[in-house]
Amino acid sequence: MKKGKIKMEELISVIMSVYNETESDLSQSIQSILKQTYKNIEFIIVDDNPENNRIKEILLQQTDPRIKIIYNKKNMGLVYSLNEALKHANGKFIARMDADDVSVKNRIENEYKYLTKQKLDLVGTWIELIDDQNKNIGKIKFPTTTTGIIKQIRFGGCMAHPTWFGKYEVFSSLNGYREISYCEDYDFLLRAINKGYKLANVPYYGLNYRIRKNGISLSNKNKQIVIMRFLAHNRMNIDLVTEKILEEYKESLKYKNELLQLREYEMSKEGLHNHQFGAIIQVLKNKNLYKYLYEKFISAIYRKLYVGKGYDGC
Repeated sequence: MKKGKIKMEELISVIMSVYNETESDLSQSIQSILKQTYKNIEFIIVDDNPENNRIKEILLQQTDPRIKIIYNKKNMGLVYSLNEALKHANGKFIARMDADDVSVKNRIENEYKYLTKQKLDLVGTWIELIDDQNKNIGKIKFPTTTTGIIKQIRFGGCMAHPTWFGKYEVFSSLNGYREISYCEDYDFLLRAINKGYKLANVPYYGLNYRIRKNGISLSNKNKQIVIMRFLAHNRMNIDLVTEKILEEYKESLKYKNELLQLREYEMSKEGLHNHQFGAIIQVLKNKNLYKYLYEKFISAIYRKLYVGKGYDGC
């Protein structure tokens, strides 16, 4: 073996939850993992929609011995499914995958080599955005250093969840994912940072990230943004933010007011787009809304510097 060459012998567990993806998207996703240049993998797929016979049929057609299929008795959600996959993982490393995305064929190899060489604990990659017809609609770069991620994370997404690749010990030490509505991955990153783990993004496009027309609704997107802001505000003590505390926050007047401000912002933005001057007056009169818009502007600047356009999720 040449000096400095990294041997690719470690078992890597790829975990993925399936719910209601199309046959084409799911098949593409599965094949993109099975055709990886890094061969020593186990591919753990959790079927979280037992009533969907179409999904079950696709999974039953898979003959690659590296695939392990877990069937939930009922729909349990993403967090439960990923944690269930982690329980069955035998690899020293964990790789994430979503059932409607497509991994570049050397993604896992590149992530493994980069993480090992740079002595990191968890990495992701940059992403290319694709639509329902697999058409490229954009590219996004994320921070490539731990310092950059720490700076960016208070403003939003900085590691695309389906590109994650990390040491199993990171997932086990954090007891997997927590039931944090719409932001389980954002919460995970905050806890990993607080625990001192080294995070980074490999500076290359390792995944085609699908943007669905029927993706997360505006209502749920707004809830995601407000919850993310709450978690970011409490990021230094994120372990103290229990699921119970979060549920209490969601019942609070502050939470409801922030959702209202977001709805007003969306309405005002639509009004501005259509040159409805009444909406402009509404923006100017509402001091709280002005403050929120200012914060959104600052957040957008940071996303433009560190992230780019088209992706602002957890």
